[in-house]
Amino acid sequence: MNAFDHIYGCLAGLAIGDALGMPTEFLTADQIAESLGWVDHFVAAPEWHPHAVFRPGRVTDDTGQALSVLHAYAPDGSLSAGRVAQQLLRWADDAGPDLARIIGPSTAQALEALRRGADPRQSGKQGKSNGAAYRAIG
Repeated sequence: MNAFDHIYGCLAGLAIGDALGMPTEFLTADQIAESLGWVDHFVAAPEWHPHAVFRPGRVTDDTGQALSVLHAYAPDGSLSAGRVAQQLLRWADDAGPDLARIIGPSTAQALEALRRGADPRQSGKQGKSNGAAYRAIG
């Protein structure tokens, strides 16, 4: 197995796990048990859930943003905060009206700061949720 196969496998695992978790996002363990039971295949989100409009198997911002970072790598393997910011904004623009349903408040705030020209290394520091934190660029 070569490096490409390993990378592809990691990204496929990310997307599959993200899609499995999509209907449970924002829910407590008790809400998941009551509404969905044990989730071991792609299922629809409960009708009252923000993701109820999505078909089972749909990925969220977790996959979209991970792929954005991947696309930000230069051919020489270097990565810059500026290129990541550009790719994240491109992803957000491509998401269209679904964007508001798949991002949390910290990510929304960071994207808006980037649009206003904020330094990508600073744009996510004021977040109140964990979405932007685990996508931080150092």
